[in-house]
Amino acid sequence: HIPVFNLFFSNGAAIWLYMFLFGLCIAKKKYSQLILFVPVLAVWLTLLVATPLDNEFRYVYNVFATLPLMCVVPFSHVNCNKAKESA
Repeated sequence: HIPVFNLFFSNGAAIWLYMFLFGLCIAKKKYSQLILFVPVLAVWLTLLVATPLDNEFRYVYNVFATLPLMCVVPFSHVNCNKAKESA
């Protein structure tokens, strides 16, 4: 087991990365992009309440599947309010 390499497959590390990216969106005041985090956070919260197994990858697969996209969200320059102003 390689300690640093194991972090890439850790369910807890992926959730912490999501929390960091969520906080980064709040810190950068990109409130309109927070809606993208809701599905994964909802699945995570339901797993906290009613998961049949502990630390099972198949229950948090959506976290790993959407992680590359979510890493880009806080750094994107999309401005949803600009389209509303021009209308």
